[in-house]
Amino acid sequence: CPACGNIMNRKLYDAVMPYRVEIDLCRLCGLIWFDRDELEVIEYLTEGSALDY
Repeated sequence: CPACGNIMNRKLYDAVMPYRVEIDLCRLCGLIWFDRDELEVIEYLTEGSALDY
């Protein structure tokens, strides 16, 4: 982990082909790390899925 030095846990999300997102999580400090373009992929896949109140 860049913040606390702990080993990061990797979570793979590849259910929506051809998109693949690997999110790195630190269980100690809670940091979430996205590699290049992964946040944009998540934003694209979830666009329009949020509820408007």
